[in-house]
Amino acid sequence: AKNIVAISDIHGQYDLFIDLFKINGVINEKLEWSFGDGHLVVVGDMFDRGPKVTEVLWFLVQLEHQAEEAGGKVHVILGNHELMIMHGDMGYLNPKYRYTCGALGKTYQEFFNDDTFLGKWLASKFITVTINDILFVHGGISRTFISQDVSLKTLNKKYKSKLVKYDNDRIYSDTTLAELYLEDGPLWYRGYADTETFTEEEADYILDNIDRKHVVVGHTSSPHVISLYHNKILLIDSSIKFGKEGEILFIEESKFMTGDLTGEKKSLN
Repeated sequence: AKNIVAISDIHGQYDLFIDLFKINGVINEKLEWSFGDGHLVVVGDMFDRGPKVTEVLWFLVQLEHQAEEAGGKVHVILGNHELMIMHGDMGYLNPKYRYTCGALGKTYQEFFNDDTFLGKWLASKFITVTINDILFVHGGISRTFISQDVSLKTLNKKYKSKLVKYDNDRIYSDTTLAELYLEDGPLWYRGYADTETFTEEEADYILDNIDRKHVVVGHTSSPHVISLYHNKILLIDSSIKFGKEGEILFIEESKFMTGDLTGEKKSLN
């Protein structure tokens, strides 16, 4: 792909999400795809915290079809909050959805079961995607993951066939699955954000082992997109979850840039 845009940790903040995409030309004023043959990657955590989760999900379903028709592509990958909802963990649920569940006499998890459209849609998603030489994953790839000697392709298969479908007790009883799911796993790892201990040598070790040149992650919030070691690692959770400000990442061939509510692209190179 020549043009890529990435966003992470929308967390139900539909209005800010839409504003960022309109102002930066990803969609038009009619909320239709306008990114041509470009690729969009949503790096997990659409659920929880904000009040418009379902609006985000249905909009992405629509955008997938529009992008395909234009020769582009939308890649939605799962974050830890998607897995939490699938496993019945409602600890970060917006009060709006608690009221909805009470009124309808259903648990929130039931709205995303295998017999629902959105449930099937979510279950079809992977937890990593590679475009060109760039890996997108919600938390990150750690040394612990590398020591498991699990390929990225196998990782996606394990999440789809086991980690999405198994309950927590069954996951924790399997050492390999537990390592993939816990704090050093691809959905929960926060090591990149600790710049005192995460060195360029550590970044090179990880990139060499997964045979990629860049890793783009969300999960750990900061006020802005952060580039580490000449764009080897990019942390793109820009605190959209608060519903006030945020940034998205643009990759145009070898150029890495951010876009915000001003509509001005700023270089990270």
